[in-house]
Amino acid sequence: MLGLFLAIGFAFFLEYMDDSMKSKEHVEQFLQIPVMGAVPKMENFKLSEDVVNKIKDIVSKGSVSSTDSEVSNGDNEFSRERVRRRSGNGKRRIQNLERLLSHSLLYAPTRSGKNPSIEAYRSLSTNVRYANLDKPVKSILVTSSVPSEGKTITATNLAIVLAQSGLKTLLVDGDLRRPNDHRIFLESRDPGLADYIVSENGNPYSDFNDVIRSTKIENLYLMTCGSHISNPGAVFPTEKMRNLINDLEKQYDMVIVDSPPLASAADALNLSIEVDGVLLVIYSGQTKRKVVIQAKESLENVNANVIGAVLNNVDLNKQYGYYYYYYRYYNHYKYYRHEDGDEE
Repeated sequence: MLGLFLAIGFAFFLEYMDDSMKSKEHVEQFLQIPVMGAVPKMENFKLSEDVVNKIKDIVSKGSVSSTDSEVSNGDNEFSRERVRRRSGNGKRRIQNLERLLSHSLLYAPTRSGKNPSIEAYRSLSTNVRYANLDKPVKSILVTSSVPSEGKTITATNLAIVLAQSGLKTLLVDGDLRRPNDHRIFLESRDPGLADYIVSENGNPYSDFNDVIRSTKIENLYLMTCGSHISNPGAVFPTEKMRNLINDLEKQYDMVIVDSPPLASAADALNLSIEVDGVLLVIYSGQTKRKVVIQAKESLENVNANVIGAVLNNVDLNKQYGYYYYYYRYYNHYKYYRHEDGDEE
């Protein structure tokens, strides 16, 4: 009995010492904002052979030229070591890109409508559309407090689901420092947002429609980050950026803007005051409470409209609240038979 009580006490002590944001209750208690969606841990979608080959081709084109020049410049141990190191980096880039794409609904199997993660994004899209009944939300900034919380995947998957629901949707890559949206769609990064902002009248890309491209998803359009610029922080606090968001809201039903994390740069804060609402992505069980609270306070300091949070990578086995029972019920009826007898 003593051992049992000690074990229970130790478990409560570990829970007390864990200051990460794990549940809907944590978010509502410490941030005082609603949870718009909770995305469970996603199983990697299997990429087709064509997509894998294209990933390898993209990575090889970015590294072959420099590797070949190093080999030709000298057959010494230092050059060979640099070639080996670059080759290893290429393999890691391929793995990272495959991992990124395998979490995108763009590459989900056709018959995957009963996937809990897909249903979570559908629920998120519904909550976002009706976040404000008095004034419909037309533009949303998706950001996070720190890197690697899944904001880019959340932004792209949200845009895909909104487009599939019939809304004319534009995904804008506002992360000019570490952009990934063009990689997910296997597109070139330029021309894009940066090219339009720095262009002048009469120059190429002076019309924002020149830097918008269609995607294979009906109703979904993409504005990539654009060309490399020396000072990304100077792009967003401009009158041209402010007018761009207003013009895009008139042309599209929904504009989703992917931005850098709040802790990395002031870009997200500058963008947050130009959109109708901000979604804060939180990595369940990993993001520290103090960091998220500081991120929310920084948004409030510039009068940004934080409409809610998205809990990402939720471990349903450790959740005993609403989402745990919801997904148990959902998975229980994952397979059913239609009236014609076909099983889905």
